[in-house]
Order: sequence, then C-alpha cells, then structure tokens
Amino acid sequence: MRASGRYLLVRRGPQFATPRIEKVLAQLGADHGLVARFDLRDALSELDLGADSDVAALLRLGTALQDAAVIEQFFPVWTRPPDGRTHVDDRVVLRLQPGAAGRRAGQKYLAALGLTIVHRARFDHGVISARLAPGGDTIAVARWLQESGVFVWAEPDWIFHPEPLFDPADPLFERSWHQRGAGRGSLGTQTAWNTTKGSGVVVGVIDSGTQQDHPDLDVFSGFDVIDDDRDASPECIARPDGRGHSRQCPRERPYRESHGTAVSGLIAARSNELGGLGVCPECRLLTVRMVGVSQRRATHADALRWLIANNAGVVNNSWGPKIARYFPIALAEEDAITAAGLEGRGGKGLLLLYAAGNDSRRDAASNPYAAHPDTVTVSGSSRRDDFACYSNQGAVVDIAAPTKGCYDGEPGLITTDITGAEGYNNEGDYHNGMGGTSGACPVASGVAALIIGANPELTSRQVRLILQGSAEKIRADQNDWPRRVGADLEAIFAYDEYGHSLGFGYGRVHAGRAVMMAVGFLQGGPCVADCAACRDERCAIGCDSDLECPGMSRCVRDDDNIAACEVVAADPARVGAACSDACDTCLRVASQGGTFRNLCSASCADGSPCPGGWICAEFADEGRICVPGFEGCGGAFGAVYCSGEVRVLDSAQRAFCSCPCFLNEANGGGAYCPDGFHCGRAECRCTRERRGGCRELTCAETEGEPNYNPVCFPDQVADPPCSSDSDCGTARICVENECRDDPYWCPACAPCSRHSDCGEGNWCAPIGSRNVCLVACGAGGECPGNSICRAVAANGRSRSFCLNDPDLTRDDICPATYRCRSAEGRCRVAADCPTRDHWCDDNGECRLDDPDAPGGEAGTGAPPIDIHQNAPVAGCNCNAGPGFGSLWLALGLLWRRRRRLGAIAKAG
Repeated sequence: MRASGRYLLVRRGPQFATPRIEKVLAQLGADHGLVARFDLRDALSELDLGADSDVAALLRLGTALQDAAVIEQFFPVWTRPPDGRTHVDDRVVLRLQPGAAGRRAGQKYLAALGLTIVHRARFDHGVISARLAPGGDTIAVARWLQESGVFVWAEPDWIFHPEPLFDPADPLFERSWHQRGAGRGSLGTQTAWNTTKGSGVVVGVIDSGTQQDHPDLDVFSGFDVIDDDRDASPECIARPDGRGHSRQCPRERPYRESHGTAVSGLIAARSNELGGLGVCPECRLLTVRMVGVSQRRATHADALRWLIANNAGVVNNSWGPKIARYFPIALAEEDAITAAGLEGRGGKGLLLLYAAGNDSRRDAASNPYAAHPDTVTVSGSSRRDDFACYSNQGAVVDIAAPTKGCYDGEPGLITTDITGAEGYNNEGDYHNGMGGTSGACPVASGVAALIIGANPELTSRQVRLILQGSAEKIRADQNDWPRRVGADLEAIFAYDEYGHSLGFGYGRVHAGRAVMMAVGFLQGGPCVADCAACRDERCAIGCDSDLECPGMSRCVRDDDNIAACEVVAADPARVGAACSDACDTCLRVASQGGTFRNLCSASCADGSPCPGGWICAEFADEGRICVPGFEGCGGAFGAVYCSGEVRVLDSAQRAFCSCPCFLNEANGGGAYCPDGFHCGRAECRCTRERRGGCRELTCAETEGEPNYNPVCFPDQVADPPCSSDSDCGTARICVENECRDDPYWCPACAPCSRHSDCGEGNWCAPIGSRNVCLVACGAGGECPGNSICRAVAANGRSRSFCLNDPDLTRDDICPATYRCRSAEGRCRVAADCPTRDHWCDDNGECRLDDPDAPGGEAGTGAPPIDIHQNAPVAGCNCNAGPGFGSLWLALGLLWRRRRRLGAIAKAG
C-alpha cells in the first residue's frame, strides 16, 4: 500500500466548509479543486482533489488548511490496487498481555510514550485503543508497539466502510418462488420444515439497523456498534437506502436504514400468517447495526465477540468492505474469527457467511472476509437456476443461493420491510424486489440454521460440509451468455473433478437435502462403529472417489488401504503457502499488509498449475514459474476477462489487460509479469466510472512520480507498418508506411486518449465524436504553435483555451481538418497541402514543382503555397465540425459527472 496523492483525510475544524477549502487551494496555486467529500466517523472527512499530485503537495495543503483553522488535523489516505482505499487517524489498537502484571506494564508503557487510552473493547477487555499525541505517526508508532514485546499485538486502528451489496428494484408482491414447491430454483424448504423450522437456533445479522419490533421478526437482542448501545433499530442516515427520502428523517440524513430489516426477513420471517416466511421461520435473531457508516475494524471484531457471547450459531454478512477490500483483515478481527470457530455455540463453532459481492464476476477473494479459510462465501443464482450476472466468482465461492436475476423479468425475493411509509415499499410492510448477493447470503444463512436445528450437535465445520455436500449442481445454461456478456459461462463455471464450480461453488443450496443429510451425519463427528475409519479422532465415511465425499472433503486412503472422506490439510508445498523445505521454489512477494513474505511457487508451462491470484511467467533464472498476478493479465483487453480491470496501451495504442506487480530492483527492475511485459511505475486514470468507484483504470508508464502502484506494461516492440496517422498514436505521423515522430506536433486540438497525452496541466476532452487536447490559457496568454487563446463564454461563465486559428475555421472548435503547427505555414506530409499536386519538402513547405524533375529539390519550381489561404482543402468541409456549444456541452457533461460522483462520495 502507499500514501495517495489524490485523497487527504482531515479532522474537521470550526471553520470547515467547501468554499474555504477551495480558497486555500487557490492561494496555493493548485491547478485543480475539490471534487468530492466523503464524511467518515469522529468528525473525519476524506477530501478528493480529483487529480493526482505528489504527497508533498498534499502535505502543504493540509498545513495551510490547519493554519486557516479549516481543519484540526490531517492524515494520509492509504491506497491499494486496483481501487482500494483505507483510513487511519491518530489511534492505535492493541492487545494487552494477560494478567494484572501484563495490563499494568502495557498501560505504563503507553503513558511513557504519551499515548492516551480512549476505548476498551466492550466484549474483549484485553483489547484497547489509544490516541497518539498531536503530530504522531500512527503507522510508525503501531510498528514500534508491535516490536516492543510489551503487547500481544498492536496495529493502526483502521477505519473501514461496510455497505450493502445490492440496489433494490421496485417492490412488487409476488410468490416466494425460492421456497415454495420443488421446481427450478426452489430450495425445497417445505420438505425441510417437516423436520425443523429452526426452533432454538440463534442467527446473528451484521447489517444496517433492523426493525426490532417488526411483527414478522423475532429479534432476541441487538447491539449498535455505531452508537455503542443495545438499540440496533434503523436510524436516519445520509447514504441512500430504502425507496427514497423519509419524511421522518432530517434533511442532512434523509434516508431510513432498510437493508438490515430486509436481510433479517429472508432468514427468519416468522410463520404467523402475517406475510412471507423466512427460510428458518422459528429462528431467533441477534442484530448488529454496523453497515452503512464507516467503522473501525476493532469494533467489527467486538461485534463478533458479542455474537459469540450470545450463543449465535450462524452469522450473516450481506456487506463488503467497499474501497478497503484489498486490505487484509485486522489482527483483532483475525482473533475474533478464530474464536468464533473454537468458542462459538458452546465450543461447536459459529459459522460466518459472507456475500460474494456484486462486481460482475470479479474474483470474490478481493474481499478478505470472503477469502478467509474459515468463512463461507455465497454467490448468486437466479429463479431459472442460472448465474446472477452481477455476482462475483472464484475459487473461494462455497455455494450459490437464489436471488434476483438479470434478464427477462427474473424476479427478486419477498421479505420484510420497514413498517408503514418507510423502507423499500412505501405502501406496505413487505418488499418483493430483494436482489444482489445481499439477498443470496441470508437465504444460505437460513439453510445453515435449519441444519443446526435438525442436528444441534453438529460442529460449524460439519454444517459447512453439509451446505456444500447437499447443494444442487446447477449450471449456467439458461442464458445466452456469449451474447450477453461475451463469455461462455457454462464452460467457465463447469464443475471440476472435486465437484466445485467457480460460479456456483459446490452448487445451489437446497434446504430439503441439507436437513435430510444433517440427521445422523457422521462425517467429521465422533468416531462410532458405523465410521469407515477414524481420522484425527473424527469419523470418516467410506468412499471410492472424491465426488462421493461431501463438499470440500476428499477421498483418501490410509496406511491400511482404507478409503474414507476427510478434510485434507493444505499442502505445505502448494503455491502461495509459507516457504518451507517442502517447496520446490520460494519466491519473495509483497503481502497485502505492505510487508514481504517468502511463499512457495512451482514450475509451470501454460498457467494451469497456478491457482487464482497467480500467473505463469518467466522469472530470473528460475524459468517459467507461478508468480503473483490476475486472470487475463497480458491478454488483449476486451478479448479476455480482466479481473484486475487495469488497462495499458502499447506503442500502437493497442489495449492489454494488466495486473499489479512488484518492482524487484535485484532482478533488473522487473518481476511478476507475463511474457512480453515488464513491471513499471504507473500513472493511472479512471476511464470507466461506476457508482461508488472506478470500473476501469488506464495506466501509462512513467519515469516521474507515480500516482499508482506498479503494474505490468507491454515491452517496446518495433512499430508495425502504418497506413494512416491514427496507426501511430499521439505526436507521431505515418510517412511512407512508417511511424515517425512529428517534428511540428503541438498539443492544442491534438487527438488524445488520456490527459497525459496532452502534456502537464492540459485536458483530454470529448469534442463532437472524438477526444482532443484542450490547452488552458489566461486571457491573451501564450499558446503553442499557431493556436490562439480564445475566451469561450456560456451560461454566464468564461474559460480560455488555446484553439484553432479562426481565420481558417471560423467558429468551429478543433475540427478534424485542423492540426496545430509549431511553425507558420509548415506541413508535415503531402496531405497537409491544399491539393494532391503539392508535396511537402524537408523544410516543411508545400510545393507545386515535381520533386523528381531537374532542380525540383533545389526549389527552382513554383513558390511555396501558404496553406492558411482561404481556399478550401480538397475533399473536406472546413466548416463542418462542433462549435462553441459542443465544447460547452462536453465540459458541462464532465462537470455534471464530477458533481454526481462527488454526491455519491459524500453519501458514502
């Protein structure tokens, strides 16, 4: 991770206001302004300056804002590719050594360093938060405390931003298709309810506020980690939720939290004839209000501890870590997840389920909670038992569950809503449009709860095996995927030799089968006479192949040649394992925590031995081995699925899928890239926006200060033959089928694909049907070449740009026929001259004489032609092209887009 050059974290001061910030920016001479503000907790705000600069410039801005009393403090924002951001202010979190002596020693050590204890975890008293003295370096202090040996562990008190994973559609009350009957897409819950409805099972829901007194929910207790109290009811918030503004909420927080109530209903809406039924209608709910407001990771860990203490058997997490998804789980969370498996439900274990996410087939492992080996990851399936197009995928997916589909009116799920005139349905107490993996995950959580209801003695690992082993093997064969998404998902999501699919995990959950399997389930339980073998003092059932074993368990023969199912320990020599003597090759890589680790690698031929997150590449003297990388890296962008969503261009402007890499100076400056690519410092910009973030980055290699982590760039190769200037990219021309540097190139009105094509401080903007460079200038300011500084006025505003000579093109702005030239009357090629009879000599002059005639090259023929005369250029309409209105339309669209993105960022 690295400090951002675009974002700055500030603690708001008494005079904090957007106009004051913009005034300070103007005083500093900044060439960009404040485009968005993202408010966090504890009077913290993230400022988005819209363009990258160096970190030193941000520090100057922070100091100036502090001197002007606009802010009290400022801190760096930490970034991780492709678009992750996370925040830390002046607080560290740590675990005291056990015992009274350990606690006293730790507190004394903190006091000696000038740290103040500001919070003690409510349900884990050994974990405390401490604040640094003003001006302290949180990252450095956390490392110092970690290495001191006085504490079990210490780390920065990271802030993250959990958010719901779906955007609900219009509410329509329909049949509960995912539960009733036994048709396509059904869970078979009616069969399961003949055995159990989940009586006595407690399910935790970590989400936004849940209506505690909803008549169709049995909420046992609640915990609000945002307000630190026991009331987890829905509050008014600034982030959009529900159908729209609530009349009962204030203007600054106009939305009523609705997501948590909808999620809770899918799990456990009661069988009281009031409305729809949850999958586990007699389950009791423990609700935690956490989602939708930025949180410290330590408070998330505290919420898990509370759920453990209250005997939850299953916990549903229909949320993701948003911009912090590429950062690792905090140590406090790691401790809590481990405790959930060991201490939850009286030692049988608490099962954590996480939604895979809705990033349209991104690798679900980008969410560190979903990727954790002790959690269950849930993808989305549709009513037709096909893949939900927006769902994420990957090797970490355990199971799929029904949710709203994407095509041909595939419906959402019926569930509870905020009663009265709030929530998703303003005219009723139920919502019929629940979708996203936010809808799939609680369905799967309800099935897990039914499994425990059918056999309360099962461990959390056994519940996970039953979820996987009882799932129905559905396929992506109901939609024309090659036409809809450009990929054959039926082939991509085919089940492997172990019965696992990248899209559906071990299949779509089935409550009827799961409950039947749970009764008398032997695998992983106590050893009894019916067990084929006892492995690690646990029962193992007999088998002939892996497909006969439930879920992730495998068929293994022991020393007595007895084949039985067991959950096989991870291979210590597998790619990505910690380096040991068992590894064929050890590789030094950068970990998610920003440190370095030595991990196992292996030889490869075509990438098939490399797991997800690794690619096959030539590396130093090791030959072709697995190195860190993302699926599709090195392939033509658009022709391969680019999971990293990072795009790079070669010298011919061809686009390739790229991926993050690690600059290894000891290896000649490049490492971890596919053949034909090298690792380089990147200057990146967003070229495809989406709500809440960037969908596509385009990066150029830079020798200066990068604004992004290193990525793989294509090696320089000889230019292929060209037929026109467009084949040669920016600032180059095609001469005799060969790309050459344009000696007269200047940026005004030049074609471009990114801002950096236009030179520092200039814009690449859409004018008409193409992108051109707009060079800003002051009134009467200097402009390159024969362009002139012209003021353009519209809607009472005025901006000045270096534009084409009006004597040539009248009122048109940057028509296709205009090229800014660095010398008056110069040509580059014959096409720049008025007619086909002209040719362009080596001095850049248009001539009518025959260059092959005697004396022609000596200039004895006709005199040069002034190409700026009013005679029209042959074959074109010089007056055809966008005018000033088109320019302002383009700039207006850019401005409105920035305003819209800023509003989204403010809403969180």
